[in-house]
Amino acid sequence: MQPARRLSTVLAVCAGERCSALAETGPGVPASLRSAVRASEHGVLVSTPCLRNCEHAPVVALGHGSGPLSPGPRSEGAGVQIRVTTWLGPVRADELAALSRWVFSDGAESLPDPLLGVLFQPLAP
Repeated sequence: MQPARRLSTVLAVCAGERCSALAETGPGVPASLRSAVRASEHGVLVSTPCLRNCEHAPVVALGHGSGPLSPGPRSEGAGVQIRVTTWLGPVRADELAALSRWVFSDGAESLPDPLLGVLFQPLAP
């Protein structure tokens, strides 16, 4: 059994109806993003229900987490706290490619230019 690890960069991909319908790669998490996260050392990828920012669809929320996470595809995040710090949308092909490269580099640098153009402030809950 592998030891628990600390979360680092968390990517929450909205799987709500509008985001799924407008995603150029089809519904679900794009394969390029999934591959980049798997190849990164500190990336964590989650698919979420509607993030309630449909006017920016498709949406990806970036955050940072702390706390233990047991390895495995069905890990429960007991004690894990995730704080979303950045909202991106609409995330189209160019932004998705830039996001995949950024994640693959473990988010060590600031966000690349294509992503700066799609930053937004979320609606208040």
